[in-house]
Amino acid sequence: MKRFESPSCYYCQSIAFSTSPHKLRLLGIALMSIAGFAGIEAAVGWASHSLALVADSGHMAADGFAIALAIFAAWTARRSPHNPEKVGIEVWAALVNGVGLVVMAGAIALEAVRHLQHPPETILSGPMFVTAIVGLGVNGFNLLLLHRDSQTDINLRGVLLHVAADTLSSVGAIVAAIAIWKWHWNWADGAIGLGVATAVGLGAVPLIRRSLEMLLTSGFPDGDEKAVAAAIAEFAGVAAVEDLALEAIAPGHRFLTATLKIEAEGENRDRLIAQIQTALGQNFGIEEVRLHLTPVASPEKLGFLELGQTDLASLIAGKYSSERSCRYKTQKRE
Repeated sequence: MKRFESPSCYYCQSIAFSTSPHKLRLLGIALMSIAGFAGIEAAVGWASHSLALVADSGHMAADGFAIALAIFAAWTARRSPHNPEKVGIEVWAALVNGVGLVVMAGAIALEAVRHLQHPPETILSGPMFVTAIVGLGVNGFNLLLLHRDSQTDINLRGVLLHVAADTLSSVGAIVAAIAIWKWHWNWADGAIGLGVATAVGLGAVPLIRRSLEMLLTSGFPDGDEKAVAAAIAEFAGVAAVEDLALEAIAPGHRFLTATLKIEAEGENRDRLIAQIQTALGQNFGIEEVRLHLTPVASPEKLGFLELGQTDLASLIAGKYSSERSCRYKTQKRE
């Protein structure tokens, strides 16, 4: 459990949107490798007259944009960890990436049909093959890098689908290069491009559907929020529950934010938060809890001792009167 503390408040966090503590670093590595290779692949594709390579380079360039969007969404969510609306921006990023995949698949398919109707007379299979092999290595590395965390993070899942589509494009380019070199099947370049476009478009549909489901059903019934607030308020040491919000921000992940006024301190406070987190997970299936804790000072700490004064205003007034009386007697002696 991570905890961030300041002099005036406390933040408590359990499971993050992604379970990996290096999410932004992983995305940054993927962005640099993909963006760097996309330019090289585009140059080789145009020089060798290969649609498969040009399509794959364009797809990798779009992947760079998709990863940059995912990085921005994750960064925004991390800067506002107690705001479910900001964390939900990662779902929007996944939806945009899914739609982008469909648009790119359509563009590749149109170009592939054109190549099938008018196949180029010369395609340099050697440079095409070598470049596709390198691209396969780059995409395979990024698949291994992102695969584990994409299982529980829809933002990373959108990026992973882009990389998987790139990997498929690289395999297609390798097959096309072999067919052109061995049998002089120049039409294979366009045919494989069309097949890759179809697979990419179909693969994006589940991501779009899941993102829309999460955005349309992200809230919880008011009764759930009231039940959760009541359950938290029953814990000894919780004085008040305020600004409670429930969201569904990832498949199987429920997100809770709330402001708690608590009377516990030190180890008792930590024990209280751990008990609340455990109870919310067991009773309501809430896997992520982020709480803004405001300590409530006891009367003794505010100065309400056994003085017969029941409020702070009377205490201040009594002190002011005593000080003024003391000054008056001193001046009179002088």
